[in-house]
Amino acid sequence: MREARERLMAQKSEEVTVITKKIEPRVTLVSACRLTVDEERFSGLAGWTYNIQNTEIRELTFEIPRNTMITLVEGPGIYDWKVTDAGSDAKGAQGERELKVMFKNPMRGILSIKTGFETEIFNMKAPVKAPFIRPHGADEYKGYLAID
Repeated sequence: MREARERLMAQKSEEVTVITKKIEPRVTLVSACRLTVDEERFSGLAGWTYNIQNTEIRELTFEIPRNTMITLVEGPGIYDWKVTDAGSDAKGAQGERELKVMFKNPMRGILSIKTGFETEIFNMKAPVKAPFIRPHGADEYKGYLAID
């Protein structure tokens, strides 16, 4: 046994090449929204489940319609949230607004947040568009909508 160990130690060591592949950052998102319609307004509650891989996120941004009011933002590690104007287009028309959600610390892994919103319906006799909140920054996005 000792001889075998000595022979093994006497052999030259060979170089080993390790090939690594860079793993790209990836953010996937699945949302589920329940939209309730009554005579005066749309009320919605949306759940957003992010899977943040190989990166960290300090802020989430959503595009919201002009006449939509955000009533709730909940989730782990949220420091603050605010709604800002996204600006105007070349024709001077007011564009969409943005909801920015800021976190105390960088977030990674699975992250779930909820947003509540309301949109007033001004004319029930005319066709109306359901309010749609668009997330920014996801590599892949799936959304589900239930109308109540």
